[in-house]
Amino acid sequence: MQILLKQSGADPKKVNVVELPPPEMPAALSEGRIAAYIVAEPFGAKGVVSGKAKVLYTSPQLWKNSICCTLVFRENVLKDRNQQVKAFLQDYTKAADSLSHDKAWEKSVAKQYLKVDDKVLDQSLQWIGFDHLQLTSSDYSLLSHWMKEMNLSQNPPTFDNFADTTLLPK
Repeated sequence: MQILLKQSGADPKKVNVVELPPPEMPAALSEGRIAAYIVAEPFGAKGVVSGKAKVLYTSPQLWKNSICCTLVFRENVLKDRNQQVKAFLQDYTKAADSLSHDKAWEKSVAKQYLKVDDKVLDQSLQWIGFDHLQLTSSDYSLLSHWMKEMNLSQNPPTFDNFADTTLLPK
């Protein structure tokens, strides 16, 4: 949203941001309670498939390698279960690689977890990717910039303090 506002020259102070649980967003848009929404899948696809929403931009159109979700562990888990975390990350990476190369399997796995009809699922899978799962220093730097600009954090942690790249599969 911040990128869109900046590109358009709109004053962020004149935008009324309403926080809603993602499952409520498509209905709120349809009912006119909100004018737009930014959300992860499958809730964007639900609005589009219903015919009540239109996509203006996808995240990568606004921010290449945009960061949607992050896998975060507590410090004590990283310390006390280091080998288990490494094994988990290795399996997680293998699964993501398999999903990105086998669309039929991707859909069957997604269907188990997203619990949406096939039209919504098909639309969601056009936007969901599994091929950029490792946070890079440059991507984190841009995220930090936006956090500062949006007044979410004036002093975010450094990349090295935030991401433990020693645990990542080689």
